[in-house]
Amino acid sequence: MDYYQAAKLRKEWKEKGNPPCSHSDREKERLNGSLTGDAVCTTCGHEAWIYKEKKAE
Repeated sequence: MDYYQAAKLRKEWKEKGNPPCSHSDREKERLNGSLTGDAVCTTCGHEAWIYKEKKAE
């Protein structure tokens, strides 16, 4: 998800009263096409995680 899309999503989520979110769906964050190394919640836009690929077992 693009950084600016996430920022818009965070603003909209806050306008809804900032309800609880489980942050269960995340995507890699990009800024101007480059990965930031973080991930953002696709529901509320929260960004806090260092994105790590799941290893195949």
